[in-house]
Amino acid sequence: QVQVHQDDLGLDGDGTCDAQALLLPAGEGIGAFLEFVLHFIPQRRAAQGLFDQERKRAILLACLPREHYPAVFEPGCANGETSLVLAPRCDYLLCCDTAPAAVQLTRGRLADVNHAQVRQWRLPQDWPNERFDLIVLNELCYYLDPADLDQLIERAGQSLKPNGHLLACHWLAPIDGCSFDGAGVHQRLEERLGLVS
Repeated sequence: QVQVHQDDLGLDGDGTCDAQALLLPAGEGIGAFLEFVLHFIPQRRAAQGLFDQERKRAILLACLPREHYPAVFEPGCANGETSLVLAPRCDYLLCCDTAPAAVQLTRGRLADVNHAQVRQWRLPQDWPNERFDLIVLNELCYYLDPADLDQLIERAGQSLKPNGHLLACHWLAPIDGCSFDGAGVHQRLEERLGLVS
């Protein structure tokens, strides 16, 4: 079982969460956890972290060495906030997530963006056949076990066009229950793809 407490999500017990903890049945795994997080995190961010998330997205965009990309892939799109700011920077945007709620949120945010597609995929098993000028790994990789992370890195490397870019953005603090923190993820990316931090 995975147990998620209000304290883990920064919720203060004022009614924004119905229970002190959520127990996820074995086998539900990360998909059920992400469904829970997608339901409660918007309330937390509205109160505590909206500025931080907006700032993170602005920094992420500022790190892109090109103003415009023909084709962009964002695996693990979560609530679609980053997808929405990536859309004006490309001709084609493909987003995916494991959680149905994430896919629904992202589709809603991108409803008026004709060059965007959102798919429900389980990574890294599901992966597009296209090649991309930019792949954005945004707070995704530490949720994968080591074998899945290695497979995702391999697939991402194979999916980049010549002179393509891979941008990784992850929380650096340790995360309970995850095999890696952000620094560990980025080290693994550097080792396997020869990336520059």
